Amino acid sequence: MRSGNLKHKIEIQVFTETQNDYGEVIKGFTTFATVYASIIPLSGKEYFASKSVNAEISHKIECRYVSGVLPSMRIVFGSRVFNIVSALNIREANKTLQIMATEVV
Repeated sequence: MRSGNLKHKIEIQVFTETQNDYGEVIKGFTTFATVYASIIPLSGKEYFASKSVNAEISHKIECRYVSGVLPSMRIVFGSRVFNIVSALNIREANKTLQIMATEVV
């Protein structure tokens, strides 16, 4: 993978639950990894459901291999958020990670 293609700095985040001093559960996301990646839009579509318009945008995000990336995680790029659909280790070579994601609109 050529490093010139990896021009977007992204954060891979994992959902966490912690407790504060009062025992209350605080839900949020923490950074799992910060990497440079290429973000490639694949398609966009709008559909009608429950009398409202919903938008779904698919993207392919490629970066150097990061161990432990799961579909339960998300990606943050600037103010944009992507839900991970799948994370593929290309050729099982531990060099390139290809993430299929949907953008949260």
